[in-house]
Amino acid sequence: MHRLLIVDDEPYIVSSLKELFEEAAHLELDIYCAGSAMDAIERLEQTRIDIVLSDIRMPGMTGLELLAQIRRRWPACKVIFLSGHNEFSYVQEALRQGSAGYLLKTDEEEEIVLAVANVIANMNSEQSLQSNMEKAQLRMRQAQPLLQRGFLTELAEGEPIADATRTKRFQELELGLRADRPFMLVVGRIDRWDEKYSAMDKELLLYAVQNIAEEVVGHAGAFYPVMSDRSRFFWIIQVGSGAAEAEIPPRFVQESLDFIQNQCELLLHVPVSLASTEQPIEWSDLPEYYGRLNRLLIRGLGQGDRMLLYEKQEDPDSEARISRWQSEFNQLGTLIESGNRDAFLQLLESILERAAGRSYGIVQETYYTIATLLLSNMNRWGVYEAVSHKLPIHRLLHLDGHVSWQEAGDYLKRTADIIFALLDQDKSAKSNEVVDQLHGYIHKHIEGDLSLSRLADLVGLNASYLCRLYKQLTGSGLSEYITELKLTKAKELLRDPQLKVGEVALRIGLDPGYFSRYFKKMTTLSPQEYREKAAIRTTE
Repeated sequence: MHRLLIVDDEPYIVSSLKELFEEAAHLELDIYCAGSAMDAIERLEQTRIDIVLSDIRMPGMTGLELLAQIRRRWPACKVIFLSGHNEFSYVQEALRQGSAGYLLKTDEEEEIVLAVANVIANMNSEQSLQSNMEKAQLRMRQAQPLLQRGFLTELAEGEPIADATRTKRFQELELGLRADRPFMLVVGRIDRWDEKYSAMDKELLLYAVQNIAEEVVGHAGAFYPVMSDRSRFFWIIQVGSGAAEAEIPPRFVQESLDFIQNQCELLLHVPVSLASTEQPIEWSDLPEYYGRLNRLLIRGLGQGDRMLLYEKQEDPDSEARISRWQSEFNQLGTLIESGNRDAFLQLLESILERAAGRSYGIVQETYYTIATLLLSNMNRWGVYEAVSHKLPIHRLLHLDGHVSWQEAGDYLKRTADIIFALLDQDKSAKSNEVVDQLHGYIHKHIEGDLSLSRLADLVGLNASYLCRLYKQLTGSGLSEYITELKLTKAKELLRDPQLKVGEVALRIGLDPGYFSRYFKKMTTLSPQEYREKAAIRTTE
């Protein structure tokens, strides 16, 4: 879903264009309106906009001045200008500065819709897979900054280091990051790889993902990507530092993530999930929030695919700090954290088989390391009591309570299997809570602001991701639900003869002039015709 911002100082023009594009459902637009250039800038500060349809001459700021402001905030945004008359010199200058088009207000409605449709088609194809892959190949041929990646990984995983030492190491490694400034942290993963990809393909595509992210947010300040393995990575972004001239709000990072995610899907055919801090954090807090964001991706919502999430920071002590896995079983810890049940059980089976028949000390070490790992995760995710209802939990830390190594291994595998099942149930419950919260709010505020941005802020999710998640969970679109609810409410209110049709329109949040066309389109009856038929049925 692309975001369209309509800008004009004439309310009638704004209203007409909004209705025009609402009826062009095939374009799948999330529509915003502004009555002046300053209103448009305020919206651009809060929301990533893909296309702006703007008047040229407005009080206080020209369209070209607005174009410059748009370019500074969202370089990829496309701008189409509207004018009441043909101004050739202005057209030339607008096109020279990167305008995506120029239309007259007297043009047919079909031409205006077609112009926006063409812009959307060009946006989807203007960046080619080939150019990104070439950049990725060039980056791979260059020396891999192993020391930089290793140092940042140590910081993320909790390696203790004094502030003065951190500053010195940043300078020695020429990281381009400042040790005295906070930063935004983004943790990501490749949700799944196509089986056709070789190890080298995965390496190349992972570099391409980092390239796309750097193109989108790199101009905002210092950007540094770290690849943990062939599926996981994290980004450190210091907005407003480095090459950036001015402070850019943290919201810029969050609003950029769904564009990055969509580009990865469109250009690379790689599904990516991303989680971000809500506000900049200090370097001393990096290990804690690195763990939180990883857990956020692990638990997730919906089908756990192509997620966009962020960590709210109202209560930093609400969850236990993540443990540091520093043993030969570190991979098991990673797999249970990532929710990879099959790979976890397969590796567990392999470890148990290798331990069989070895010394009792090795058997003890193997058993209790795995048992401690499982116990820690039960406490971390709050499922200890639920697990204890399904098996005798007291046997977990008593190896001698099992009659054989085979029985002990089966017990550990059964415990792990139960933990994975409970986490899946928890994810489903949280997803249903999101839907219930949305439905409750929409019912109570049917006449108010039900834009995607408002609903996304309500549940703490990215707007684009909320659309996909809702459809995954309910089988229908969020806008379809709102439309159907407005229609149902309108029918109910029209049965009250004391209410004027205009009052009914306002009570469901629609312009009275648009309401009649909307109602007839949905029911084939005008509001008055529906009211008369309803009255006849009541008397009968």
